[in-house]
Amino acid sequence: MASDLINADEVDRRFLWLTGTAEKLARRNKLPHYLLPDGGLRFQWAEVASMVRHIQPTAESVQRHTKS
Repeated sequence: MASDLINADEVDRRFLWLTGTAEKLARRNKLPHYLLPDGGLRFQWAEVASMVRHIQPTAESVQRHTKS
């Protein structure tokens, strides 16, 4: 399982999120993650991808991403 874990930057990259988004969501317990003894975060891609697919975007987030 350890080799299946990815860091927050990789989650951000795969979802095309701003840098720091995955870490912020994890620290707010909004994203499944594993906390390392040194305080670092790791994610299992399948868990994160499954959860994000089931979240409906809010109207505000859609407007924010469609504005020119």
